Amino acid sequence: MIHQLRIRPRRVPAILIVLALLLGAPIVQSDAGEGPTRQELERLINDAAQKSSCIGLAIGVKSGQTVATGFLGTTGNNGAPTADTEFEIGSITKTFTTTLLAWADQQGRMRLNEPLAKFALSRIPHWQGEPIRLVHLADHTSGLPRQMPSLPPRLMPEDVWAFLARYQLTRPPGAQYVYSNVGVNALGLAIERAHRASLEQLYAQVIAGPLGMTDTAMQLTDAQHARLALGFTADRQRASEFTPGFPFVGGASALRSTLRDMMRYLAFELGEGRSPLDSLLPVLHQPRHPADQGNVGLGWNIRTLGNGIQVVWKDGLMPGYSSYINFAPSSRTGSVVLANQARCGVGAVAAELITRLNGLVPDPAEPVPSSGDD
Repeated sequence: MIHQLRIRPRRVPAILIVLALLLGAPIVQSDAGEGPTRQELERLINDAAQKSSCIGLAIGVKSGQTVATGFLGTTGNNGAPTADTEFEIGSITKTFTTTLLAWADQQGRMRLNEPLAKFALSRIPHWQGEPIRLVHLADHTSGLPRQMPSLPPRLMPEDVWAFLARYQLTRPPGAQYVYSNVGVNALGLAIERAHRASLEQLYAQVIAGPLGMTDTAMQLTDAQHARLALGFTADRQRASEFTPGFPFVGGASALRSTLRDMMRYLAFELGEGRSPLDSLLPVLHQPRHPADQGNVGLGWNIRTLGNGIQVVWKDGLMPGYSSYINFAPSSRTGSVVLANQARCGVGAVAAELITRLNGLVPDPAEPVPSSGDD
């Protein structure tokens, strides 16, 4: 069920609404070369949201310099979501961790091709002498499994190092893409050891601070926590909140954020952040290895639309939240979808948005791009 849409009230010409409903028209540029209006983007949000069954949604869309937002349903505690509602963003956190790696490589503190063993506290598995390198952790080709077989209530660094010391690889690092939360958590621990600082500190100093993302953190302040939407499971039951305690392992999924902050992150990924981090974008978005439904870069998945436009994307899933971000740098388009419910269709919403933003009509038979974290 889709709840009330709350967007800035602007009148859309009736003929445009009728045509959109009848034709499912994509958003394309006008003959004058101008991009879509905010009203058109708001209508697009409203239509795409019908793909979702989420209890609460915060959606942002960007096309060139035009931005629109939509807020649907309820947070479960503070009425309808707003641009400042906090959500757990799950595995989108991985793109922050890989951004730290690219930054550390640029600064000379770490190198993409250095072995994980250089920064480890335990034995690290290898394949016939071939080590797991940091880049393998970032592009999910390390040979490590998706998850540890059993997870304690709170994952601690020693748990990860102990698992790695026991694990035996079944294929060479760099040979095959297999999505791995274990790998990115190990990467986060390596980054912490290289910089003698926590990921929380590094996210704030290197990424969130320069980009003005003041509400993006692992550990929320009391004021921020009061804005955290209640989380719900896929069957609409209350989910337990992720409650980090330090030290803990969070490089794969521990961040929380707001739509306002994530739209700043989207602008950065589109090359509009005007920050020293802009030089990292080619490294982050470069296709490095074949992956499910396309290729993988540093933490980002990459696919190509039917018209040849490349889309970069990442999804996230927590017990009570799901999230999705996708964007096409060449057309300067993108979307962010945040929900306070697990597995409620945010990927379908985001796929609909990016496809129509780039002049195409979605194919209902095409699977929604997913790493399993949507």
